[in-house]
Amino acid sequence: MNKTTHPNMRKIKSFLSATFRAMACLAVLTGALNLLQAQNSGNFTDLNEALKKPDDVTLLNLSKQKLGKLPESLGDLHRLHTLDISGNNLSVLPARFVDLASLKVLILDDNQFKSLPECLCQIPELRVIKANNNQLESIPDCITSRLTLEELRFSNNKLTSLPEEIGKLDNLKILNADKNEFSELSVSLKGMIRLQELYFDDNKFTEIPAAICELNALKKLSFWNNQITTWPECIGNLKQLKWFRLMGNPLDKKAMKGLEKAFDKDQVRILFE
Repeated sequence: MNKTTHPNMRKIKSFLSATFRAMACLAVLTGALNLLQAQNSGNFTDLNEALKKPDDVTLLNLSKQKLGKLPESLGDLHRLHTLDISGNNLSVLPARFVDLASLKVLILDDNQFKSLPECLCQIPELRVIKANNNQLESIPDCITSRLTLEELRFSNNKLTSLPEEIGKLDNLKILNADKNEFSELSVSLKGMIRLQELYFDDNKFTEIPAAICELNALKKLSFWNNQITTWPECIGNLKQLKWFRLMGNPLDKKAMKGLEKAFDKDQVRILFE
């Protein structure tokens, strides 16, 4: 049997090899083009590249880049509106962070912050702060001066209290303080006229705080996995409430029925289990 490769087979192999090389080159070119397009639209994932074009940067994603600190030159990004520095090893922010005058969204999740940096109180347009999975023990009182805030997320930290004047945040729509060390809520929430979602899952509450009754716009309320056995009589005043989660609390059937009666029929979906 003749083992000589047929000429047509050699041509096919050559064609396939050239095709694979072309596809590899195309993949590289596509990646480079996508990166260029992202940068042209203001989106950056490389800090050094962003600092070379400070006037172009509007979104900077530095998530999971093993950063231990940020440079002072970050303050040069005057057009930056979204900064994601989650999943690093950060515990402080640079002094010039206050120069980020256009910043609206800040994601600090999965770092080593023990206190929310006070420099955030000086950023005029800030709307969203996400600081889940840190070591937060306190939130500075000055944060209540940042009236632009619409969303605060502090899940899985070591907080025991909220700033005394947090009720000033009249544009806040979402507050998540799951998995902390709260056992009471002694502050007034009355001024939070736009708050629609409030989460205190996995804390140490034994009763639903009366301050909750002041939240007239509240639609979602969650105290999953606490030690709640009682609630204030005013709880029925929450006329906009649609969803109320209470799984993992020591409520007997009598208590469950009593809570259901506090609301208008079919108004709220109460989740006990």
